[in-house]
Amino acid sequence: MRRRPPPSPRARWQASAAAWLVWLASCGGGAPTPPALALPAGLESVGRREVREAHAALVAAPGDVNRWVRLGRLAERNALAPLARAAFEGAAALQPKAAAWPYRSGIAAQDSLDAAAARAAYERAVALDPNHAAAWRRLGQLALEDGQLDAARAAFTAVDRLQPRWPDGPAGLALVALAADAPADAVKSVEVALRRRPDLVGLRHLMGVALRAAGRMDEAAPHLLAAEGAMLEWSELPADLATFEAGDAALLAEADARAAAAELGAAAELYRRVLARRPRDGRATTRLAVVLAAAGQGGEALALLEPLLDETPDNVALLLGRATVEQILGQTDAAFATAQRVTGAHPNLADGWIHMGELHLSRGDLGAARAAFERAYAVEPFREQTSARLARDLVRAREAQRAAQVLEEALQRVDGAPSLEHFKFVLEVQRLAGRAVPVRQRTCDAARRFHGAAARELQP
Repeated sequence: MRRRPPPSPRARWQASAAAWLVWLASCGGGAPTPPALALPAGLESVGRREVREAHAALVAAPGDVNRWVRLGRLAERNALAPLARAAFEGAAALQPKAAAWPYRSGIAAQDSLDAAAARAAYERAVALDPNHAAAWRRLGQLALEDGQLDAARAAFTAVDRLQPRWPDGPAGLALVALAADAPADAVKSVEVALRRRPDLVGLRHLMGVALRAAGRMDEAAPHLLAAEGAMLEWSELPADLATFEAGDAALLAEADARAAAAELGAAAELYRRVLARRPRDGRATTRLAVVLAAAGQGGEALALLEPLLDETPDNVALLLGRATVEQILGQTDAAFATAQRVTGAHPNLADGWIHMGELHLSRGDLGAARAAFERAYAVEPFREQTSARLARDLVRAREAQRAAQVLEEALQRVDGAPSLEHFKFVLEVQRLAGRAVPVRQRTCDAARRFHGAAARELQP
């Protein structure tokens, strides 16, 4: 009998595109329109016309994240910290998976001397993006100010790991060592920082302070004299890396739509346009690699990912991108090994378990797939994706009653606002399970609380 040839990478892409796009959707999604934002009193007398115009534009289209971001940036520029904080919180409500907006909100809170709110915002930023070095650095500073030396040490260590060319990590560790009365350790850390940025006068001053604390006054004096009054300068990611501009987000969304439609050449071109502006953006790099693999360019796809993986070998998004590329290329064993790296390094993150479940499904191992989806839901029950993926598997197995139960329970604890599409899926499963109309009506009512007029189309 004639053997069928193996499926092409494009065919494997089309078979797995839906699962991959579900994963993409977890990086962003629907969110409620934030509440109206009032300008502070007396702004007209200050003559800040740009701020007033940005606010008027926002009032006209409060669902446009670009307008919240523009107002936030103008408020920052004009030293209107409370307004900047509110504007970036509005942007975060519209893009709840983007770490950039809680990060900017945290800076505004810190400028308003609200350390508790700033800390909460930075913690949210690093929860969304564990590789956000600037947010880790600010957490380290806040912890140091509070005398929480272990937390500060952990934060500055994370900065050093994520940005090994920055002086911030070792400089922060030097400050921690000084606070812990370990001046010899402080000197060693400042030496590392100075090797990275010998031009920063503030580091010379820190070296003088550390040497003086270590009793090495003769060595300390030249540093202290050369850097009298100098302050430490902390690094900040350039704007194209520290934030994900709304224009870039729109470009990425268009690329994702082209990829979903299997318009691989057009999608690749759009991803390359994002990378031309943001050459180290992990999201665009990962998605371009997947599209290239689907187009039969597997070598280039893997080559794109390797440099970033060398720098951050446990990066979840990059590893899952490589596993997807390997799966599309038919390298199933390699894809399993890569996905297992994720679940091994990050057992309490759902993404690796969901990807592992998809791989098991591709092999027809339904029991192992179910176990992986159950694990994903168990470790992150507050994410709409984990309950939705488990429910889909339950529906596939004709267990609609339990699928509806999982979704209904999860709605009570989903972090942020469940997307409108998620509510539609919940209603669909409830109908399959034969839930009564009053039960389905409660789902519609919840959707309208989050989404307002956009949810009017939902019917129980």
